Amino acid sequence: ALCNRSRMLLLSDQSGPAVLDAVRGWRPTCVVGFAATWPELIAQDPDVGDLSSVLLWWNTGDCAHEAHVRPLLAHGTRTVFTGGGRRTVPGSAFVDGLGSSEMGHAMFFLTHTPDTDRYGRCIGRPHSFADVAVLDGAGRPVPAGQVGQLGVRSPMLSPGYWNDSAGTYRSRRGGYFLTGDLVRADEDGYYYHLDRATDAVDLPGGGTVFTALAEEQVLAALPEVRDCTVVAARTGTGVVTTVLLELRPDADPGPDRTAAVAAALPPEAAATLREVRVVGPADLPRGPTGKIRKVALRQALAAADRDGVPA
Repeated sequence: ALCNRSRMLLLSDQSGPAVLDAVRGWRPTCVVGFAATWPELIAQDPDVGDLSSVLLWWNTGDCAHEAHVRPLLAHGTRTVFTGGGRRTVPGSAFVDGLGSSEMGHAMFFLTHTPDTDRYGRCIGRPHSFADVAVLDGAGRPVPAGQVGQLGVRSPMLSPGYWNDSAGTYRSRRGGYFLTGDLVRADEDGYYYHLDRATDAVDLPGGGTVFTALAEEQVLAALPEVRDCTVVAARTGTGVVTTVLLELRPDADPGPDRTAAVAAALPPEAAATLREVRVVGPADLPRGPTGKIRKVALRQALAAADRDGVPA
């Protein structure tokens, strides 16, 4: 913002109502936020006039879900270049990707508009300054289409963790920094984020429950769901998956959505489904960026299993 001589308004409250009020009052052309802000923002059901000033949405941290991106693209305008010159058309743009403090600058770029259709947790292609690889457990690159750990090399990369040489060492493999994300690449050089490595659970008979991908699939199948959190964990009897649904304000919380959720999931994940529960935003533990703390949810579920009481 300083280099571009742009005016910037910083908010300490990243909730949907706070962001909507700021957009209404300040009329920005670009809104930058974490992935947790977008479902809260669209839940406010703003009309076109509320967001008409926005040309660009910019997401950072975790990549955003399609169900949260598309409603925002319907607002505002963007500039396109044609054979007849530059013109303004309805519908804004949404810059998505994957970032972290360790990466410094985001390593990938992807821009959604109403005319694009590359979703499914696609995080785009790497920037020219980034060396990106999908690695197996031994640090060897895997072929396109195979899932592995995301490794990055870049001049932007943090040199390590302060006063933690062991943590710095563990985060490196084959000369790459391991981001802690599970991804795959396609033949066209696009990368797709499936889950955090700590949240995915391998199944005894083969296959894996990818919780972030499962959330994308549930949101795509159930339009009345505003946001979704999927938690998978190992128990003494196998792998169990719990799905927590945050409904849109006009949705009926009464119906049992277990069958619809199971139908949205891959068969191996659906077979582990233990519970589908409707929750409110205040019911879920969140970190400073609004991200759901799945480790806390797994601990709560494990304690409930151990004590034989509802989680």
